[in-house]
Amino acid sequence: MTRARELSKLGNTNIINVDSSYNVGIGSLTPDAKLDVIGIISATSFSGDGSELTGIVAGADLSPGSGAQRVVVTSKTSGTMDTAATDANLSWNSTTNTLSAPTLSGNITGTAATFSGDVSIGGVLTYDDVTNVDSVGVVTARSGIKVGAGKSISAVSGTLTYYGDGSNLDGIESGVGNYVASGTIDNGATVILKDDGTVGIATMVTSDTPSVGISSVFLSADTRTITSVYDSTTDKIVVFFTDYGPVVQDIGKVVVGNVTGTGITFGTPTTFNSGNSKAWYPVAAPIGGGKLVVEYTDGAGKGQAKVGTIDSSTNTISFGSSSEFHSGGSSFDHSTAGYAGTDTVAIAYRDANNSNHGYVSIGSVDTSANTITFGTPVNFGSFNTEYISTTYDTINDKLIISYRNQPSNDRGEVIAGDVSGLGVTFGPSAPAQFDGSGGIVFTSTTFDSTNGKIVIAYRDGGSPYAGLAIVGFVTTNNAVSLGSTVEFASAVSSYTTGYDINNVYDSTNNRVSISYQGTDPWPGKVIVGTVNGDTISFGSSVVFNSSICAYYSATFDSTNDKVVIVYKHETWTQPPSNWGGNAVVLSPTSQATNLTTDNYIGIAGEAISNAATGKINIIGGTNTGQSGLTTAQTYYVATTGILTTTADTPSVVAGTSISDTEILVWKS
Repeated sequence: MTRARELSKLGNTNIINVDSSYNVGIGSLTPDAKLDVIGIISATSFSGDGSELTGIVAGADLSPGSGAQRVVVTSKTSGTMDTAATDANLSWNSTTNTLSAPTLSGNITGTAATFSGDVSIGGVLTYDDVTNVDSVGVVTARSGIKVGAGKSISAVSGTLTYYGDGSNLDGIESGVGNYVASGTIDNGATVILKDDGTVGIATMVTSDTPSVGISSVFLSADTRTITSVYDSTTDKIVVFFTDYGPVVQDIGKVVVGNVTGTGITFGTPTTFNSGNSKAWYPVAAPIGGGKLVVEYTDGAGKGQAKVGTIDSSTNTISFGSSSEFHSGGSSFDHSTAGYAGTDTVAIAYRDANNSNHGYVSIGSVDTSANTITFGTPVNFGSFNTEYISTTYDTINDKLIISYRNQPSNDRGEVIAGDVSGLGVTFGPSAPAQFDGSGGIVFTSTTFDSTNGKIVIAYRDGGSPYAGLAIVGFVTTNNAVSLGSTVEFASAVSSYTTGYDINNVYDSTNNRVSISYQGTDPWPGKVIVGTVNGDTISFGSSVVFNSSICAYYSATFDSTNDKVVIVYKHETWTQPPSNWGGNAVVLSPTSQATNLTTDNYIGIAGEAISNAATGKINIIGGTNTGQSGLTTAQTYYVATTGILTTTADTPSVVAGTSISDTEILVWKS
């Protein structure tokens, strides 16, 4: 107490007491601790262990280690902090310096938040912008869903299902499928499904198998040495032949024919060489404008030619006076005549008076006077020349002659020459050889004016007698370049005089038609070839007459797009009978539709390139790529692929027109 009194004397306003245990009391008369203070202690700092201080959370540490912690949350910015804390402990990891938050039951308000892991929300998520949303429940977008450029909405697996009214969805079509196109498909074209799963247009497919029409008889008697030409001005087929009658034989006659559809009708044959003279192996060349030239050998062995004028109203021909192109000894079985330029013909033959050497005479036609004038014959083969055939290269203005060179192993040769006035110049290049081993027989030469190529068809005497063809063209110095030979008819076991051969070019279908005699019993056959580069490919051959046929000649009717084959037909009896002159109309190509009642799939909804994937309006779809339709009509797919209101064969329903430009696709 003495000490307390001393402290009081110091002027302290509070009572300071120290008991015997050295407990000091400030404002306390009975201190129970080393320092017992009633009131507030103010100091600039404290030191020492504060673990015994009351009112402080036990174990609180400003630099905590790992363990449970809590956060005091207050809304005050000054004054005494309320002692409100979180409802749950926070877990602090002192090693990674991370704090694991508990589940928050209240609202969180802030300007930004970053989460490295997943965020699960049991209630409603309200947001202004979001990059990714993964919800196991229903997502409600009050103002719609906007998909960015190049993005899409799709199911990760399974089927994406839309619910509710889809009337405002754009680009949604029923009855539409995507298919790979085989060939180019136009928008609105009818489409078939092919065996390989691709689609193509419904159309007529062209085949190189010829289609044979109706055969007609132009002479019911023994007919020989036949030739034919076509005149486009009068649209007439003209046939020259020898009437080998039982009384007066070897009379030169002519008949005019008209092609109608797949058949041909003829007028009455007339004689083009009057009197008692004979007409051996007539050959003819068209001039155009209703004019033609016929060449023949008269009874005295002289080479003669006449100009004929076609009367289309009466199906007859009137002839001018004859002109002599060779004074005698023309071999009647190895001559030919052909076009050699405007109002000009070339007659090639072998001269029996000159060791059967090959010659050609150029004739100029006066169409007003119906006369023809010849120049001096030009020698093109100083050897025994056989099986002569000519054609004219209308692109290069070259006369082409193919033949057999009998002394040189019967090899085939071809030369090119320039016609000038009444003469012709060959070379300087040597003839090109197209067979030099087994020999050839029966050449026939034509010119493919589309590809600018010469096509020579012949029989190979060494195969034996296989049908071969070779393609060539004229180069510099009148040289002829030849490709490789191609076989169109297999070899036969024996030779007969009936192995004639003839080939003609179809400028409409760009095809070469070769008529020839088949194997025993020697029927008439024809095969069609297509030139490609320096070679030719063939389709399948067709028999146009199953009996014995010979003396083939063919010409192309450019108005009706038909080839007419004239030939001698006979029945193999003893003695032979029915040796009549016949003609048959041939379509060099045949067509068949690729449409069936099963493979029609729909209509192209857009233009599709070959091998590309495009849209097809299938059953239930509406195609809008049409024009000129009649509304509320059932339309069919024609065999050509067009839409028609009349059923074709096969009958394939395309759909029902719902406007002049739209058709609802269905099929029967």
